[in-house]
Amino acid sequence: MPVFYTIDPTLNLLFYAALGDCTGAQFIQAARQSTQDPVRRPNMLIIFDLISMTDLDFDVSTLRQGVTYLREWHNLGNSAEKTAIISKSSFASNLLSSFELMTSGFASNWKIVPDLPSALSWLDLTASTPEVLQIQAAFTYNK
Repeated sequence: MPVFYTIDPTLNLLFYAALGDCTGAQFIQAARQSTQDPVRRPNMLIIFDLISMTDLDFDVSTLRQGVTYLREWHNLGNSAEKTAIISKSSFASNLLSSFELMTSGFASNWKIVPDLPSALSWLDLTASTPEVLQIQAAFTYNK
């Protein structure tokens, strides 16, 4: 599966990395797996690192599955988590806009940023840059 995650409870951080060609279903699968992870808690800071993703296959059906996943998360009493999406792709921005339209009524707390330093700044994790760089590097080495 080219969408991986790790959780750093000390930083209260859930970090996803997408490598190579990915599908929307793989993103949803990784999100569901992370939800079941015993280290996972509500209200974590989240980074989706899409910089190493080469292609994304996402359709309307997958968008609906993502909306269902978020609705389930919301119905459990969880709020929207602050999420930085690292991408330089205009497609990611358009996809996020579509997703936000489909999740009307849910609070969203997402921002697309061009790089890791911008993500860390937005998430107020700048002081933890060395630790997050190690997390990111671990995914890069495992390609």
